[in-house]
Amino acid sequence: MKRSRRALLLALFSLAIASGCGEENECPLCPIGPPSRGSPEDLLTEYFERAYQSQDSILYDEMLHADFRFHFLPGDADSLRLAGILIPGLDAWGRVADVASTGAMFRSPKIGAIALQIVVDSIASPDTSCAGCQRVETNVVLRVTTRPDDPDPIILSVDSKQTFVVAKNPADDTKWVVVRQYDSDLPGTGARPLPGQGGPASTEPSTWGSIKGLYFNTGEANVRILGGNESS
Repeated sequence: MKRSRRALLLALFSLAIASGCGEENECPLCPIGPPSRGSPEDLLTEYFERAYQSQDSILYDEMLHADFRFHFLPGDADSLRLAGILIPGLDAWGRVADVASTGAMFRSPKIGAIALQIVVDSIASPDTSCAGCQRVETNVVLRVTTRPDDPDPIILSVDSKQTFVVAKNPADDTKWVVVRQYDSDLPGTGARPLPGQGGPASTEPSTWGSIKGLYFNTGEANVRILGGNESS
């Protein structure tokens, strides 16, 4: 019995070596731990990035506070109001609309790879949005590849500063969630260029809000934006 058990362990160990387990990110069967949300930095630079790059709408939904708001730039807000998505006077939408738009982008056959890097510039506490909120200033590089099967795909490119307001999850204070995101067109600094995202000829400068607006379908989402809240 001891000999059989030893032989089995040796076989499993040999299989692990042959398949590449133990070498970081080289074995699809090796367990990969969930991204961390144990601090504001982890939330943005690990969890947020993983949700976008793996195009995982479940991860994305879990990292948003119930009262999450995405605040658009004035020009993008004007376009959404003209499209009947935002009512006059609003410059933001809430969690339901944001998850619908982001999930539609992740699932779209017209979307290929998504690359995201968020670099934390500073954390200032507190923020008046909610109790225990912290305001985080960041620099962001986002690349969304569209028309991936086209000979000349277009890459939507965001290189800007972004402001996030984060707080501990009310349901689990060991994890952090995003309460607000304020879009910006101010050039970012400190984020390294993302490799393999195409040259200038195939890159279209964008804002994060304009990309969100592209993938919001009022028919599919079945929501209206009312006073910053959504209802069916």
